[in-house]
Amino acid sequence: MGKIYIAFGSNCNLVQMKKRCKDSILIGTGFIKDYQLRFKGIATIVPCKSSKVPVVIGVLMI
Repeated sequence: MGKIYIAFGSNCNLVQMKKRCKDSILIGTGFIKDYQLRFKGIATIVPCKSSKVPVVIGVLMI
């Protein structure tokens, strides 16, 4: 069984993700529409019309 996750920002780096979560499986990529990536001490996403945030979709095997 696994948990689906959506990563954005630096968590989209597949090499780093494989080091952190060795058993993760990449499903694909996509975008979160009408949101924008912001850095407020940490990376976050905020509503923003006509913007999009690239994401990586995967499964963490547990």
